[in-house]
Amino acid sequence: QTLVSIYRKIPSPGRAAFFSAFFGGLLVHLYRLCNMAMVVETPYYFYSENNRTDHGRWLLHHVTNLTSWLDMPYLNGVTTILYLATAAALLAVLFSVENKLTAGLMGLILAASPATAVLIHFSYLGDGFAAGFLLAVLAVFCIQRELQAIKWKGAISVAVGSVLLCCALAIYQSGLDVAAFLCVCLLLQGLLEQKGFYLRQFRRFLLMGAFGSGLYFALTQVILSISGTGLTEHAGLNTMGSFDLAASLRKLLWLYFDREHPYMNLLVYPTSLIWQLIGWLGLAAFGLTMVLLLVQKQLYRAPVQTVWYLALLMAMPAAIWLLSILQPQAGGKNALQGFSSALLWLALLAFSERLCLQPARRRTKMYGVPRFLQWGAWGCCLLLAIHFAIFDNQVYVAARVSYEKDMAACNRLLSRLEQVEGYTPETTICIQGKTIRYAEEGNYDTYGQKLERYFPALQPRSALYGQASYLNFLNTFLGTAFKAASVEEEAGILASDEYAQMQVWPAVNAVQMIDGVLVVRLWE
Repeated sequence: QTLVSIYRKIPSPGRAAFFSAFFGGLLVHLYRLCNMAMVVETPYYFYSENNRTDHGRWLLHHVTNLTSWLDMPYLNGVTTILYLATAAALLAVLFSVENKLTAGLMGLILAASPATAVLIHFSYLGDGFAAGFLLAVLAVFCIQRELQAIKWKGAISVAVGSVLLCCALAIYQSGLDVAAFLCVCLLLQGLLEQKGFYLRQFRRFLLMGAFGSGLYFALTQVILSISGTGLTEHAGLNTMGSFDLAASLRKLLWLYFDREHPYMNLLVYPTSLIWQLIGWLGLAAFGLTMVLLLVQKQLYRAPVQTVWYLALLMAMPAAIWLLSILQPQAGGKNALQGFSSALLWLALLAFSERLCLQPARRRTKMYGVPRFLQWGAWGCCLLLAIHFAIFDNQVYVAARVSYEKDMAACNRLLSRLEQVEGYTPETTICIQGKTIRYAEEGNYDTYGQKLERYFPALQPRSALYGQASYLNFLNTFLGTAFKAASVEEEAGILASDEYAQMQVWPAVNAVQMIDGVLVVRLWE
């Protein structure tokens, strides 16, 4: 009865978005849900509690523990899709969508987005990161619904939103981008509705962002001091909370004026020219839609509102990349920033519908252009959803082939190790060099490298890139219990004459026993 009651309270567009995202997600990602594959971190985290407090993600392992700490593609994937479908329903309500087709396409493109493929690809963390995305959406939802329904007091909505945003950041910091982009879109929506509360709306969004981020930084410092750990230097996380104004300005200039249009890769993921053109057409449709809304509502008659409107439009790319702008030391694009990018297509669908639903003033003639733009938005987003589904499965197949290559290579390596005199499954082992070399020339590898350009999580040639990953892979997947050589043992081996005389894999003497340690010399 509780579930039925909740279901009836959800507007029909919200239901359409939920079911489209859920069943569309199951269909698009079915291959990955039903196949074991590897990412670069799988050998380390096939079973792990995912406690990355040193990355500032102190809530992550508590959320992922709901589905255990084991890498289980189907269970993790379905849970991920369920979280995202719930977020899609909330987004349909936030954008005040009335058309079920529009809401359904919003859910579908969110489910098919390559950012979703990143989560399902990293299945052991996917449900946790999806929960972070949902919390970021919920944080904005609390503020917006309070303003629309006028049921909660403003201080309560800001407090609840701040706590939810803090929790989203404690799972993964890119939730800040999602919240920022939604706030920009809803401020634009408030301007168009002309209800006079957009300044109050802006103030509460700003307070939520400030208090939520501040609470996150404060709790992170407390938790780090209690645990006795510090933030890692990986991706500049040890500088989190500090500001570099000059570097942030350079990041903004790069974002807005670089010839490569850096944010386009996270909007379209173009594997061919035709998909890139469809993406550009979608952006053109979005721009024209926003211009026509400005004319239709006659905001140009109010200079202050016009300035607000144009400033918010210009702020959209910055909102998508907010985390990188505030923390420029964190490096280049993050695949999970694709979630804030994916929201642009949801905004296109929502605002094109608003253009059709808003009654035009008598002196404003549109000549059927709003309906044409809405059809164009539907078509563009449907085609992009199809393209995203193709792209996602290309990534999954490449990862599966890479996994099979690694399995075959490690089987060959283990068979050689077993032939060395003195071998036992508990032997201390020292693997030097990079990976066992695969054939790198050919159409498949060239295309895999192209996918990797748009999907930073993908390693199309191998997920094994060092001694620790080989050791974990052998122990986890092939049933050994090897021990890693100590730093002193490794230094002694590298300085020995025996190691100097070893040839690289697959030479006969590429595997030897030196001072009781099994030594493997891979290609350099």
